Amino acid sequence: MNDGLDLSRTLTSIVAAVEGVGDIYPSGSFAQAATLTVVNAISDEQTDDAKVAVSSDGSGQLKITVTIGVAFGHSARETLKAVSDTLRAYLETEVPATQAPSIDVKVSRIETESSIV
Repeated sequence: MNDGLDLSRTLTSIVAAVEGVGDIYPSGSFAQAATLTVVNAISDEQTDDAKVAVSSDGSGQLKITVTIGVAFGHSARETLKAVSDTLRAYLETEVPATQAPSIDVKVSRIETESSIV
């Protein structure tokens, strides 16, 4: 099992639980998305629950990228901060690192009306 894939699944679950997050979209580079598509196609390993991109740079710094939708009635700014703070708190206690992780949270969609009919 891939440690990066496991971490992505865990972080996806953590982000989904943050108040104000309406949805999580696949994140990362085109190459990462293509890799996940290939993994899905040639193995029994499903990656639909691994939407947070996890990588590291040459110095070993962990890089996290997540793209969210903000739920109706929530502030995008406050939701972005809550996601970033929640990820940072988790990573500081659960993932050994020599450097603080780089966390990039983006908003792809803001719900402008309630989906309750």
